[in-house]
Amino acid sequence: MSPVRLRLLAWVAMAALLLAPPPLAAQSPDEAVALVQEVFTRLRDDALAAADGPSLLRAAVSGVQQVLVGTSAVPMVPVLSGIEDEDLRAVAMYVEAAVKAAPGRSEFVLSSALRAMVRSVADPVSAVFTPAELGRYMADLRGEHGTIGMQVDTIGNAINVVEVVDGGPAVRAGIRVGDHILEIDGTSIDFHSPDAVLSLLRGRLGSPVLVTIRRGSSQPQRLSVIREQVREIPIRARMLEPRVGYLRLLGFTERAHEDLARWLLRLNEQDARALVLDLRENGGGLVEEAVNVASAFLPQGVVAVEEGRRGQVTLIVRPAAHRFAGPVVVLVNRGTASASEIVAGALQDAGVSLVGGRTFGKGTVQTVYFLQAGWGLRITTARYRTRAGRAIDGTGLTPDVPVVQAVNQVQGPGDTQLEIARVLARRRLESTGQRATGRRW
Repeated sequence: MSPVRLRLLAWVAMAALLLAPPPLAAQSPDEAVALVQEVFTRLRDDALAAADGPSLLRAAVSGVQQVLVGTSAVPMVPVLSGIEDEDLRAVAMYVEAAVKAAPGRSEFVLSSALRAMVRSVADPVSAVFTPAELGRYMADLRGEHGTIGMQVDTIGNAINVVEVVDGGPAVRAGIRVGDHILEIDGTSIDFHSPDAVLSLLRGRLGSPVLVTIRRGSSQPQRLSVIREQVREIPIRARMLEPRVGYLRLLGFTERAHEDLARWLLRLNEQDARALVLDLRENGGGLVEEAVNVASAFLPQGVVAVEEGRRGQVTLIVRPAAHRFAGPVVVLVNRGTASASEIVAGALQDAGVSLVGGRTFGKGTVQTVYFLQAGWGLRITTARYRTRAGRAIDGTGLTPDVPVVQAVNQVQGPGDTQLEIARVLARRRLESTGQRATGRRW
């Protein structure tokens, strides 16, 4: 079986998935054999850190032994012959027997064997997903969270609703674009950044959140909204001053480039001729989205180059419905990672200035494989270099204009990085002589 693949560039912490026992569920022994064979093949053939076949098989056996220790139904450990195909079959059958021997913990036994194989590879972001975990993980890549389906931003000195998801919980509760948010669950959000407000709106699926709003000059309204798994809009955008726009991208989730194009068009309608692109605290996401977003600012050429065991892949600028051709300044910090670094690095190589702090330095590409019975596997399959050939893994990108600032000041009242980027964008625009009004697309 050739699994479906999904490439991503994301800074992810997987300790919880690797260490926490999965939910107990029935597992077919036949599925166990297929999954052991699939995970073994992917790790051996595709992992950037070359995997040793015998080590993978010994790890699978050890993973089973650790969870079945002290039980009476431990299968006999296979004797490995040194012939890979025979040994793989023997270990797969051993895992199958262990799954049969523990019908109440079959998923736990199987995941322990598979995760032990993954841990034997020198790749801290590799992971095995049970079907339930894979569903949650994919929802996150789609930008779906337990939230109410709206985006907020600072307008003047207030936090306002700037976009809502059609048909989402916020809309159904009566929240509209332009509403001023006063409180969340009875607590004032004065002096909160948009990021902090968005965090307060997230929570357990099905749980209520009380949102107090004011519309225009009317009296405050307290609305109860039930959190659902709904796509979170990953864009905030507004005009910073005449002719200088601001666009913050929070993640490279599915369709992020479509959101970007829609907001670039809106900024164009407000006569934005220069742009501050904010990638701070953006931990990455999908490779395809990184290429598409970079293509909204680069007229042609290379975005980045992937280097894996199967060779080199050059990621090229793609046609874009709306390409911003004016001066751009990019905001970055330590939380700018992976897909964000692909975009920031490509723009920096093309002459765009980066303002802020050194980026995280995650220059690897992960591939997600959709396996048998709804399981998933994520492994590192490539490293990447920027448009100009720079390797950034472990080092990150150095800003052209370093500005030290605490994370909690991002989009807050004391956002010095944003202020410096705004001034720089305006100066870059003035240096081009583009002072006239009119459309730019």
